[in-house]
Amino acid sequence: MTDLQKAESYIESHLSGNRISHVYSVCDTATKMCRLLGKTEYCKAAYTAALLHDITKEFSNERHLEIIEKNSIQLTEDDFRSPEILHSFTGAAFAKELFPELINDEIYGAIFNHTTGKKDMTFLEKVIFLSDYIEPKRKYDASHELYDYFMNNIGEKNILEKACLICLTNTVEYLEKNGSHVNSRTIFAKEFLEERLG
Repeated sequence: MTDLQKAESYIESHLSGNRISHVYSVCDTATKMCRLLGKTEYCKAAYTAALLHDITKEFSNERHLEIIEKNSIQLTEDDFRSPEILHSFTGAAFAKELFPELINDEIYGAIFNHTTGKKDMTFLEKVIFLSDYIEPKRKYDASHELYDYFMNNIGEKNILEKACLICLTNTVEYLEKNGSHVNSRTIFAKEFLEERLG
């Protein structure tokens, strides 16, 4: 069994059915995006990051805190104000602990930032961030609309950045509308792309 097969086996035996379905849909979407954008050399890394991005999604808050402390993950008070994003940070560390041979710095970063985004994301970080939001099994109209926008404009200049900016804008608007905290990483990511795209 290869290291990647071991990771697939872990995901399939430790996550709920709906979560597994989502994870593999993100895998398909992320690798498809790499191919369409002419970056086939990223397909394996995208698949690996997508496969493991939600590895701690169903952990308890207590377990998240244990992983954060054990791995000395540097988070801010702002990060702790949104418990639902902690799985990004703990997922990167936990995946690296379980599958060190699969997790290089680039894949670690893609998992770490897949929920909030960050200022000046790498190509892989943008792919995982966006594919997590637009994968076809999502039940949000905004997700389906953004998926269609991306796929229908694949040849447009900066399409990946433009789609990520729409994703970030949608996220901020959704959180503000629901009275939820907007993480500063997301705000910085949005402002960076707004300035870059003009």
